[in-house]
Amino acid sequence: VKEPWHSVQAKSKSSKKSKAGKEIILTIEKEFLQQYQTSVTEAYKTSLFAGVRVYRNRRQPFVTRESIDKLLAESETLPYVVVDGAIASSGDLAFVYGVVENKDHTKSGYMRIWRREKEGWKIIIDVLGR
Repeated sequence: VKEPWHSVQAKSKSSKKSKAGKEIILTIEKEFLQQYQTSVTEAYKTSLFAGVRVYRNRRQPFVTRESIDKLLAESETLPYVVVDGAIASSGDLAFVYGVVENKDHTKSGYMRIWRREKEGWKIIIDVLGR
């Protein structure tokens, strides 16, 4: 059974919109990672949402700004490789995920969830685990 022309057209528009949204969030993530390579704390400082949650392997979640700042100050710069990402059809939430090579040459997965705010895109959840 053939789909009505309007549903095919709607899918085509939706596909173009999601592709454009995907490019936007991947660009934002890549810009964040460029800043991260220069300064971990500065990159996060400008990108974190006020109520952010940070999760690291085998550790309790970091939920206060003080605990997150301390974690970031102790963190080493790691090479993040973006694998993929997507943006919600509403345009206000997005996610990006990829791989990180740790100092001991093991690999970990990471995921960041971004939220669109008045000031721009902010990280609301940051996960790094093995």
